[in-house]
Amino acid sequence: MRLIILFLFFELIILQVQAKTLQKTNLKDSIQFDYAWQDHEHKMQTLSFTLPKKLINNRYRRFKRYDKNKAMNYIYKTLLEQVSTYNPRKVRVQFKQQFSQLSYVIKSKNEKLLENVEQELTRLEQNSYFEFLEQHHYIQFYSPWGGTKVKPNHLKFVKEGVDYLQPITQAIRDSISVKKPRILINFVLSWIQSIPYSTLESRTESSGTGYYPPIKVIAQNIGDCDSKMTLMAAIIKKIYPRLSVSLIYLPKHALIGFQLPTLKSDKFTTIDGLHYILAEPVGPAKLPLSEIADSSTGYIDAKGFFYEVI
Repeated sequence: MRLIILFLFFELIILQVQAKTLQKTNLKDSIQFDYAWQDHEHKMQTLSFTLPKKLINNRYRRFKRYDKNKAMNYIYKTLLEQVSTYNPRKVRVQFKQQFSQLSYVIKSKNEKLLENVEQELTRLEQNSYFEFLEQHHYIQFYSPWGGTKVKPNHLKFVKEGVDYLQPITQAIRDSISVKKPRILINFVLSWIQSIPYSTLESRTESSGTGYYPPIKVIAQNIGDCDSKMTLMAAIIKKIYPRLSVSLIYLPKHALIGFQLPTLKSDKFTTIDGLHYILAEPVGPAKLPLSEIADSSTGYIDAKGFFYEVI
Protein backbone atom coordinates (compact mmCIF):
# COMPACT_ATOMS: atom_id res chain seq x y z
CA MET A 1 0.00 0.00 0.00
CA ARG A 2 2.84 2.36 0.91
CA LEU A 3 4.56 1.67 -2.43
CA ILE A 4 1.35 2.46 -4.31
CA ILE A 5 1.00 5.79 -2.46
CA LEU A 6 4.63 6.70 -3.20
CA PHE A 7 4.17 5.77 -6.86
CA LEU A 8 1.05 7.92 -7.12
CA PHE A 9 2.85 10.76 -5.34
CA PHE A 10 5.72 10.75 -7.83
CA GLU A 11 3.29 10.45 -10.74
CA LEU A 12 1.48 13.53 -9.43
CA ILE A 13 4.77 15.45 -9.23
CA ILE A 14 5.59 14.51 -12.84
CA LEU A 15 2.14 15.59 -14.02
CA GLN A 16 2.50 18.92 -12.20
CA VAL A 17 5.89 19.53 -13.83
CA GLN A 18 4.48 18.65 -17.25
CA ALA A 19 1.48 20.93 -16.71
CA LYS A 20 3.81 23.81 -15.85
CA THR A 21 6.42 23.60 -18.58
CA LEU A 22 7.30 27.29 -18.26
CA GLN A 23 7.87 29.47 -15.20
CA LYS A 24 8.36 33.20 -15.93
CA THR A 25 9.91 35.56 -13.38
CA ASN A 26 9.49 39.30 -13.84
CA LEU A 27 12.76 41.10 -12.98
CA LYS A 28 13.55 44.81 -13.11
CA ASP A 29 14.76 45.11 -16.69
CA SER A 30 14.38 41.53 -17.88
CA ILE A 31 12.29 38.38 -17.70
CA GLN A 32 13.66 35.02 -16.61
CA PHE A 33 12.36 31.93 -18.40
CA ASP A 34 12.63 28.54 -16.66
CA TYR A 35 11.47 25.49 -18.63
CA ALA A 36 11.02 21.87 -17.56
CA TRP A 37 9.77 19.17 -19.94
CA GLN A 38 10.10 15.55 -20.97
CA ASP A 39 12.28 14.78 -23.97
CA HIS A 40 11.84 12.06 -26.59
CA GLU A 41 13.12 9.41 -24.13
CA HIS A 42 10.76 10.61 -21.36
CA LYS A 43 13.66 12.14 -19.42
CA MET A 44 13.12 15.45 -17.65
CA GLN A 45 15.07 18.35 -19.19
CA THR A 46 15.46 21.94 -18.05
CA LEU A 47 16.47 25.21 -19.69
CA SER A 48 16.80 28.69 -18.13
CA PHE A 49 17.68 32.05 -19.63
CA THR A 50 16.97 35.75 -19.20
CA LEU A 51 15.88 38.18 -21.93
CA PRO A 52 15.76 42.00 -21.74
CA LYS A 53 12.27 43.49 -21.56
CA LYS A 54 13.30 46.01 -24.19
CA LEU A 55 13.94 43.18 -26.65
CA ILE A 56 10.70 41.38 -25.80
CA ASN A 57 8.48 44.46 -25.92
CA ASN A 58 9.98 46.38 -28.83
CA ARG A 59 11.28 43.82 -31.32
CA TYR A 60 8.68 43.32 -34.07
CA ARG A 61 6.18 45.39 -32.09
CA ARG A 62 4.75 46.68 -35.38
CA PHE A 63 4.72 43.36 -37.21
CA LYS A 64 1.16 42.68 -38.35
CA ARG A 65 -0.69 40.63 -40.92
CA TYR A 66 -0.19 41.66 -44.54
CA ASP A 67 -2.67 44.40 -45.49
CA LYS A 68 -3.52 44.79 -49.18
CA ASN A 69 -4.94 48.29 -48.65
CA LYS A 70 -1.79 49.52 -46.96
CA ALA A 71 0.30 48.05 -49.77
CA MET A 72 -1.90 49.76 -52.37
CA ASN A 73 -1.68 53.13 -50.57
CA TYR A 74 2.10 52.83 -50.37
CA ILE A 75 2.31 52.17 -54.11
CA TYR A 76 -0.16 54.97 -54.84
CA LYS A 77 1.83 57.56 -52.89
CA THR A 78 5.05 56.47 -54.61
CA LEU A 79 3.50 56.75 -58.07
CA LEU A 80 1.80 60.04 -57.22
CA GLU A 81 5.13 61.52 -56.18
CA GLN A 82 6.64 60.48 -59.50
CA VAL A 83 3.67 61.78 -61.52
CA SER A 84 4.00 65.17 -59.81
CA THR A 85 7.34 65.61 -61.62
CA TYR A 86 5.70 65.34 -65.06
CA ASN A 87 4.68 68.34 -67.15
CA PRO A 88 0.83 68.23 -67.08
CA ARG A 89 0.74 69.90 -70.51
CA LYS A 90 2.54 66.93 -72.02
CA VAL A 91 1.24 63.97 -70.01
CA ARG A 92 -1.56 63.30 -67.54
CA VAL A 93 -2.14 60.31 -65.26
CA GLN A 94 -5.51 59.47 -63.70
CA PHE A 95 -5.62 57.01 -60.78
CA LYS A 96 -8.45 54.79 -59.58
CA GLN A 97 -8.53 52.79 -56.31
CA GLN A 98 -11.15 50.09 -55.90
CA PHE A 99 -11.35 46.81 -53.94
CA SER A 100 -7.69 46.92 -52.85
CA GLN A 101 -6.67 47.39 -56.47
CA LEU A 102 -4.91 50.37 -58.04
CA SER A 103 -5.23 51.26 -61.70
CA TYR A 104 -4.29 54.29 -63.74
CA VAL A 105 -4.74 55.73 -67.22
CA ILE A 106 -1.97 57.67 -68.98
CA LYS A 107 -2.87 60.30 -71.57
CA SER A 108 -0.45 62.04 -73.92
CA LYS A 109 -0.37 63.14 -77.54
CA ASN A 110 3.28 62.14 -77.72
CA GLU A 111 3.33 58.37 -78.30
CA LYS A 112 7.02 58.03 -77.38
CA LEU A 113 6.48 59.94 -74.14
CA LEU A 114 3.39 57.84 -73.43
CA GLU A 115 5.39 54.64 -73.84
CA ASN A 116 8.26 55.89 -71.63
CA VAL A 117 5.91 56.98 -68.84
CA GLU A 118 4.05 53.69 -68.97
CA GLN A 119 7.29 51.72 -68.64
CA GLU A 120 8.54 53.97 -65.85
CA LEU A 121 5.35 53.71 -63.79
CA THR A 122 5.09 49.95 -64.32
CA ARG A 123 8.66 49.50 -63.07
CA LEU A 124 8.10 51.87 -60.15
CA GLU A 125 4.86 50.13 -59.19
CA GLN A 126 6.58 46.76 -59.01
CA ASN A 127 9.63 48.09 -57.14
CA SER A 128 7.53 49.95 -54.57
CA TYR A 129 5.43 46.82 -53.97
CA PHE A 130 8.49 44.71 -53.20
CA GLU A 131 9.88 47.57 -51.12
CA PHE A 132 6.68 47.57 -49.03
CA LEU A 133 6.94 43.80 -48.52
CA GLU A 134 10.58 44.08 -47.46
CA GLN A 135 9.86 46.84 -44.96
CA HIS A 136 7.06 44.82 -43.36
CA HIS A 137 8.89 41.46 -43.27
CA TYR A 138 6.87 39.85 -46.06
CA ILE A 139 7.76 38.20 -49.33
CA GLN A 140 6.04 36.81 -52.41
CA PHE A 141 6.20 33.03 -52.76
CA TYR A 142 4.96 30.34 -55.11
CA SER A 143 3.49 27.09 -53.81
CA PRO A 144 2.42 24.06 -55.89
CA TRP A 145 -1.08 24.20 -54.39
CA GLY A 146 -1.71 27.94 -54.01
CA GLY A 147 0.12 29.74 -56.80
CA THR A 148 1.77 33.10 -56.10
CA LYS A 149 0.89 34.52 -52.68
CA VAL A 150 2.37 36.63 -49.86
CA LYS A 151 3.79 35.18 -46.64
CA PRO A 152 6.03 36.33 -43.78
CA ASN A 153 9.68 36.46 -44.80
CA HIS A 154 10.79 33.51 -42.68
CA LEU A 155 14.37 33.60 -43.98
CA LYS A 156 14.71 37.20 -42.82
CA PHE A 157 13.26 36.34 -39.41
CA VAL A 158 15.78 33.50 -39.07
CA LYS A 159 18.75 35.69 -40.01
CA GLU A 160 17.67 38.44 -37.63
CA GLY A 161 16.95 35.90 -34.88
CA VAL A 162 20.54 34.69 -35.05
CA ASP A 163 21.59 38.15 -33.83
CA TYR A 164 19.37 38.48 -30.74
CA LEU A 165 18.86 34.88 -29.53
CA GLN A 166 22.36 34.58 -28.06
CA PRO A 167 21.16 34.27 -24.41
CA ILE A 168 19.03 31.28 -25.42
CA THR A 169 21.71 29.54 -27.48
CA GLN A 170 24.27 30.04 -24.71
CA ALA A 171 21.88 28.50 -22.19
CA ILE A 172 21.37 25.54 -24.55
CA ARG A 173 25.14 25.02 -24.84
CA ASP A 174 25.46 25.17 -21.04
CA SER A 175 22.66 22.62 -20.59
CA ILE A 176 24.25 19.92 -22.75
CA SER A 177 27.46 18.10 -21.85
CA VAL A 178 27.79 16.26 -25.19
CA LYS A 179 27.50 18.85 -27.95
CA LYS A 180 27.19 16.57 -30.97
CA PRO A 181 24.77 18.02 -33.56
CA ARG A 182 22.18 15.23 -33.31
CA ILE A 183 22.09 15.38 -29.49
CA LEU A 184 21.86 19.17 -29.41
CA ILE A 185 19.23 19.31 -32.18
CA ASN A 186 17.10 16.73 -30.35
CA PHE A 187 17.37 18.76 -27.13
CA VAL A 188 16.17 21.92 -28.88
CA LEU A 189 13.54 19.96 -30.83
CA SER A 190 11.93 18.45 -27.73
CA TRP A 191 11.94 21.85 -25.99
CA ILE A 192 10.21 23.62 -28.89
CA GLN A 193 7.74 20.74 -29.24
CA SER A 194 6.79 21.31 -25.57
CA ILE A 195 5.79 24.93 -26.27
CA PRO A 196 1.98 25.07 -26.75
CA TYR A 197 0.81 24.81 -30.33
CA SER A 198 -1.56 27.13 -32.18
CA THR A 199 -3.23 26.00 -35.41
CA LEU A 200 -1.61 27.27 -38.60
CA GLU A 201 -3.96 29.48 -40.58
CA SER A 202 -4.02 28.84 -44.33
CA ARG A 203 -0.63 30.10 -45.52
CA THR A 204 -2.10 31.05 -48.90
CA GLU A 205 -5.08 32.96 -47.47
CA SER A 206 -4.20 34.20 -43.97
CA SER A 207 -1.65 36.87 -45.01
CA GLY A 208 0.48 36.10 -41.95
CA THR A 209 -2.34 35.92 -39.40
CA GLY A 210 -1.20 33.83 -36.41
CA TYR A 211 2.49 33.93 -37.28
CA TYR A 212 4.85 34.90 -34.43
CA PRO A 213 8.48 35.92 -34.97
CA PRO A 214 10.96 33.86 -32.87
CA ILE A 215 11.10 36.29 -29.93
CA LYS A 216 7.30 36.41 -29.77
CA VAL A 217 7.04 32.59 -29.63
CA ILE A 218 9.20 32.78 -26.49
CA ALA A 219 7.36 35.77 -25.01
CA GLN A 220 3.84 34.45 -25.70
CA ASN A 221 4.77 30.78 -25.13
CA ILE A 222 2.82 29.65 -28.18
CA GLY A 223 3.42 29.17 -31.90
CA ASP A 224 2.07 27.58 -35.06
CA CYS A 225 4.07 25.38 -37.45
CA ASP A 226 5.77 28.23 -39.30
CA SER A 227 6.54 30.12 -36.07
CA LYS A 228 8.16 27.13 -34.35
CA MET A 229 10.05 26.14 -37.51
CA THR A 230 11.50 29.66 -37.76
CA LEU A 231 12.49 29.74 -34.07
CA MET A 232 14.28 26.41 -34.33
CA ALA A 233 16.08 27.38 -37.53
CA ALA A 234 17.35 30.63 -35.94
CA ILE A 235 18.64 28.80 -32.85
CA ILE A 236 20.41 26.05 -34.78
CA LYS A 237 21.95 28.53 -37.26
CA LYS A 238 23.30 30.54 -34.30
CA ILE A 239 24.93 27.43 -32.81
CA TYR A 240 26.01 25.86 -36.12
CA PRO A 241 26.37 28.77 -38.59
CA ARG A 242 27.88 26.54 -41.31
CA LEU A 243 25.11 23.92 -41.13
CA SER A 244 22.68 24.13 -44.04
CA VAL A 245 19.06 24.25 -42.83
CA SER A 246 15.94 23.91 -44.99
CA LEU A 247 12.50 25.32 -44.19
CA ILE A 248 10.01 22.88 -45.69
CA TYR A 249 6.42 23.96 -46.35
CA LEU A 250 3.52 21.53 -46.69
CA PRO A 251 -0.13 22.54 -47.06
CA LYS A 252 -1.07 23.84 -43.56
CA HIS A 253 2.10 22.39 -42.01
CA ALA A 254 5.86 22.91 -41.87
CA LEU A 255 8.93 20.78 -41.25
CA ILE A 256 12.61 21.57 -40.89
CA GLY A 257 15.60 19.79 -42.44
CA PHE A 258 19.27 19.61 -41.47
CA GLN A 259 22.06 18.77 -43.91
CA LEU A 260 23.76 16.11 -41.77
CA PRO A 261 25.28 12.68 -42.57
CA THR A 262 22.38 10.25 -42.87
CA LEU A 263 21.80 6.80 -41.39
CA LYS A 264 19.74 4.04 -43.02
CA SER A 265 16.91 4.62 -40.54
CA ASP A 266 16.75 8.40 -41.10
CA LYS A 267 13.80 10.06 -42.80
CA PHE A 268 15.28 12.64 -45.15
CA THR A 269 14.57 14.45 -48.38
CA THR A 270 16.93 15.51 -51.16
CA ILE A 271 17.21 19.21 -52.05
CA ASP A 272 19.65 20.38 -54.71
CA GLY A 273 21.46 17.05 -54.50
CA LEU A 274 21.93 17.19 -50.70
CA HIS A 275 20.26 15.07 -48.03
CA TYR A 276 18.33 16.92 -45.32
CA ILE A 277 17.29 14.94 -42.25
CA LEU A 278 13.74 15.93 -41.35
CA ALA A 279 12.18 16.97 -38.06
CA GLU A 280 8.75 18.04 -36.73
CA PRO A 281 9.25 21.09 -34.47
CA VAL A 282 5.56 21.81 -33.98
CA GLY A 283 4.61 19.18 -31.37
CA PRO A 284 2.89 18.27 -29.17
CA ALA A 285 4.02 14.77 -30.25
CA LYS A 286 7.64 14.28 -29.17
CA LEU A 287 9.11 12.99 -32.44
CA PRO A 288 12.93 12.95 -32.47
CA LEU A 289 15.13 14.05 -35.34
CA SER A 290 14.60 11.91 -38.49
CA GLU A 291 11.05 10.89 -37.51
CA ILE A 292 8.03 12.68 -38.98
CA ALA A 293 4.27 12.24 -38.78
CA ASP A 294 2.53 9.86 -41.18
CA SER A 295 0.52 12.83 -42.48
CA SER A 296 3.78 14.53 -43.52
CA THR A 297 5.37 11.46 -45.11
CA GLY A 298 3.01 11.38 -48.09
CA TYR A 299 3.83 14.97 -49.09
CA ILE A 300 7.57 14.42 -48.64
CA ASP A 301 7.63 11.19 -50.69
CA ALA A 302 5.56 12.82 -53.45
CA LYS A 303 7.67 16.01 -53.39
CA GLY A 304 4.48 17.93 -52.62
CA PHE A 305 6.24 20.77 -50.83
CA PHE A 306 8.27 23.88 -51.43
CA TYR A 307 11.33 24.94 -49.47
CA GLU A 308 13.77 27.68 -48.56
CA VAL A 309 17.41 26.95 -47.68
CA ILE A 310 19.51 28.94 -45.23
